[in-house]
Amino acid sequence: TDEVLKKDDRKASERHRTSLETMVTAVNALKESIEEKKFVNGEDEESVQEWSSGIEEIVNQADECMRELTSQIEQIDRNLKHASALHEHKREIELEREKLRQKQEAVERAHAEEDVKKIHEFYEKLLFNVESLQTLQSINKLDAAVRFTFDKLDVIKNELAMIDENWSEWTFVQFLEALEKWTINNPVQGVESSKTKAVATPYTMAAYLGGTGAISRNRWKPRTTATHQSRHTLYPINPVMC
Repeated sequence: TDEVLKKDDRKASERHRTSLETMVTAVNALKESIEEKKFVNGEDEESVQEWSSGIEEIVNQADECMRELTSQIEQIDRNLKHASALHEHKREIELEREKLRQKQEAVERAHAEEDVKKIHEFYEKLLFNVESLQTLQSINKLDAAVRFTFDKLDVIKNELAMIDENWSEWTFVQFLEALEKWTINNPVQGVESSKTKAVATPYTMAAYLGGTGAISRNRWKPRTTATHQSRHTLYPINPVMC
């Protein structure tokens, strides 16, 4: 029994306990049969009791072993139940963490989409202002303010700077071209954009940028008066105030 208990194996303990129960049952039945024969043969009760005491001691030892085995089996069952509950608890925690992670990702995506939308709005506003100032032939006077306007785009400032290592020397036109490329590569979700087609038209910044960043007038056609009027009602002219 001691060897079985050391194994701490439920199946082994269960088998050993069952064997002991079978053995004790058989011993008790045999003891009673022998006691009966002893009485039939004329032996007195004291003599029979003395003989039986040795058998009962062995049976008591077997009973104690069975109690120890039963206690071990119950402890193993409790440990398994606790381990199962702990595993289930950990699984629930992991599921909750996964839900929180998905929720956080959804929030971050929503924020990112909102940022993209704001950048698109900023681009449209700046585009109108630059075109308006170009019409007034005043755009070159504000090139020094590019850095100030650039710093407003903290969310994507590093991305824009990677386009050209000389970004700090950009004119407003060059800055707008870089911003246009970014909006094309990062469209607003759920909004059909025509900017991809606009890249090939003479109305985009890429079409009227000269090699030095100045506007090539013979390659650029201003937007219609109606377009300017509709945008003028939405945005101020000063690009620095975008």
